[in-house]
Amino acid sequence: LENKYFDLGTQQIEMFTNEMNIANSTIKHYIPHEMYAIARHLGKTTNTDIFSCVMSLLAATAIAMRGRYRVLLERHWAEMLNLYILIAKNSGQKKSALCEMVKDPHRNFLSRRRKPETPKKDRRSQMQPTLLNAAKESERAVIARHTREIRKSGESITHIRSMIEELKSVKDEFPDDIPPKHTREEIFVDVITSLALVKKLERNGETIAMMEPEAGMFLSKFFKDKSLVPILLKCYGGEPYQYDTSTQGNCVYLERPSINILLLLQNNVMFKLFDNDFLVDIGLFPRTLPIFGGNFIYDPSDSVTFDYPRNDQDWMALYEEKIMNILEFTYTQDTNREIFDIACEPSARSILLDFERDNIKSIESGQYRHMTAFIRKLHGTAARIAGCIHG
Repeated sequence: LENKYFDLGTQQIEMFTNEMNIANSTIKHYIPHEMYAIARHLGKTTNTDIFSCVMSLLAATAIAMRGRYRVLLERHWAEMLNLYILIAKNSGQKKSALCEMVKDPHRNFLSRRRKPETPKKDRRSQMQPTLLNAAKESERAVIARHTREIRKSGESITHIRSMIEELKSVKDEFPDDIPPKHTREEIFVDVITSLALVKKLERNGETIAMMEPEAGMFLSKFFKDKSLVPILLKCYGGEPYQYDTSTQGNCVYLERPSINILLLLQNNVMFKLFDNDFLVDIGLFPRTLPIFGGNFIYDPSDSVTFDYPRNDQDWMALYEEKIMNILEFTYTQDTNREIFDIACEPSARSILLDFERDNIKSIESGQYRHMTAFIRKLHGTAARIAGCIHG
């Protein structure tokens, strides 16, 4: 127990590594056939164990759900479908390839939204800057002309009324031709400070995601700026959060913020993170699923168990279609987004409560004395994972 690494970090990691010998056949039993086939293709392409690929797909699904679903277990107990997942792989193990393949559908979705096909008859959306500038120039000209008249003749009610009427006519001249100007749509955030993060949340429906293939530099921010951690704690459960600074105008209130995280990092960075007493004690890592990724292991029973109707690339096309379909329904920049409850059947709730009781027995036995906070949250994490699988 005196060894600094024989604590919460190491044991928590070991519970979610390929060293648990989670066989492909076991994983296959608990997830949809199509999800397994997609994970299998990801694993073959990036030389990653299927368990890590499945967890990456679950994170991608949670990201697509955009903080709009939660599993309702009891009246005052609901689990937001947010996941914080860290996957450690050594250098040269295709972390970037895995991340890019998982991330592609989300980026393609945004790309399509940002470049809609505009009918030739109606190019108004392309004229937005020109129309706005024309309206502003007209308003300036009216104000300048009447200001000169007022200065010459002294303040005049007639001049002021005339100016107001002309400004109204300028506004009427551009009634429906100017489409509303929207904030740039985003799903992922990479460069962050605490203020930048809450601003991104505010502008994107109070939900954002973090997905990085080489997350060492990204995670270093958590060591430098500890104010990021409380934001992540609130976002995990969708709880209200107010960010204040001494600078006027930088107060941001978030009603139901949501963040999903999938970060790939080096093994040594994982250990360094879990050895940080502040990050462990404050409660961030009890909410985090750490995984040591292994290599892809071919399972000859796959071809016997499943009659694959598609080639491997077709599975990725199916993955993109599913993520796109979820995003089409869930994507919004409205801060008052509707959140949907997924009802939990009594039998499912009973399983989760049994799981909680078993975990408490493990804690009481002293077997996992350094990871009590993590184990106490595992049944809630299981509900989140189940919700994402059903998504």
